[in-house]
Amino acid sequence: INATATSSLSFFPTTGLVPGVVFLDAYVFVGTPEGRIYNCNVGNPIIWDPIDFITAEAESDNSVGIVKHLNYILDYGQWSTEFFYDAGNQIASPLAVAQAYRIEVGCANGDSIVQFEQTIAWIGRSKTVGTAVYIMDGVSPVKVSNPYIERILGNSTLADVKAYAFKFNGHMFYVMTLHDL
Repeated sequence: INATATSSLSFFPTTGLVPGVVFLDAYVFVGTPEGRIYNCNVGNPIIWDPIDFITAEAESDNSVGIVKHLNYILDYGQWSTEFFYDAGNQIASPLAVAQAYRIEVGCANGDSIVQFEQTIAWIGRSKTVGTAVYIMDGVSPVKVSNPYIERILGNSTLADVKAYAFKFNGHMFYVMTLHDL
């Protein structure tokens, strides 16, 4: 009898999330395969509004992962990568597209994306170069794999990839496992 009920309606995109959860400027961001990057309310990761998102639209490819790099959120598509920055928008997403930094190297599998120190490593995919391992140097992708590694990548479906990075004796190592080889 004298009970009080309180309800809190919150939207969170629970199906089809791509790898990566990003915290930037008091917001938490998640991505979907359709290229939408959703954010929580500022400073409150339990409240999500269904209109608080921005869409990666530079290419018609699906998103495979998101990651934070420098002061940007990167949306990795299958064939392209878009950069977003906090523009302080008050309605919908606080993000805006950083047009000058879009690159034409995507990602073969979102689970291959590893952020460490001031760079990112991933298995990239390009329509002109093919599949290779890349690192992000500032805002530019740099291919770091050799033909032997690229041949191994070419023999894999890249459907089940696990990756991590570690530092040993001052050297950074990117380690990936291809579960179908």
